[in-house]
Amino acid sequence: MAHARKCVVLLEMEAGVRRDFAVTALQSGGATVIATVAGQPLDNLDAVFASHVVVLDGLASTYDSLDICRRLAELRGPPVILMAGSDHEAERIVGLEYGADDCVPSSASARELLARVFALVRRGAVRASGEAASGADAASRLTFAGWSFCLPSGELKGPTGRVGFLSRTDHAVLAAFVERPRQILSADQLAEIIDGEPLTEVAKVDWRVRISRLRRRLDRLDGGGGLIQTVHGKGYVFVADCMCDPG
Repeated sequence: MAHARKCVVLLEMEAGVRRDFAVTALQSGGATVIATVAGQPLDNLDAVFASHVVVLDGLASTYDSLDICRRLAELRGPPVILMAGSDHEAERIVGLEYGADDCVPSSASARELLARVFALVRRGAVRASGEAASGADAASRLTFAGWSFCLPSGELKGPTGRVGFLSRTDHAVLAAFVERPRQILSADQLAEIIDGEPLTEVAKVDWRVRISRLRRRLDRLDGGGGLIQTVHGKGYVFVADCMCDPG
């Protein structure tokens, strides 16, 4: 790569083949790697939040790994790639449900791991530029069906006054919808809007999980899961009208 990308690798297992594979692969691609082996993977929070991508080895303890994914998503930390312990699709889906931005199967090559890391770096740059544009716009807060959504911060307030903050990924998906209310968006269109690149075959499953995760988040916060509806064979539509909140 033309310039180094910093990457934090959180490994919950003892040093071994998986650790060596991940560190060597990332370093060979020009990434700066900070490896934490077993014990307390979130000990160095400064290093975690200064990174572009977190690569999390989920082989040793699935529950702990998923909990870390969830915590980083809630804290709006850097995007997370979970290194799954198998090639089963179900494991990848569970990881995505808990907040991972991507999941790498156990059979993934060094080349695939690097490609996924740098894809997340690119997506992060696209999202950052979009969030900066939203923050510079006077219409940085939108209202819909009794809800209020602050585009720069990700703060979401429901009709009853309950307040929550969306993870980085959920924030990007909701922003795409509220900026295009009542417009049918296919998974391909959402991938272009949010990730800045075409949808891959593997990512089709990921997108179904992203939409499902956002619906549940809205529903748990204040019963808003029905705001995003599926149009079979075409995509998804945000069914509420959106208005700018000048206040």
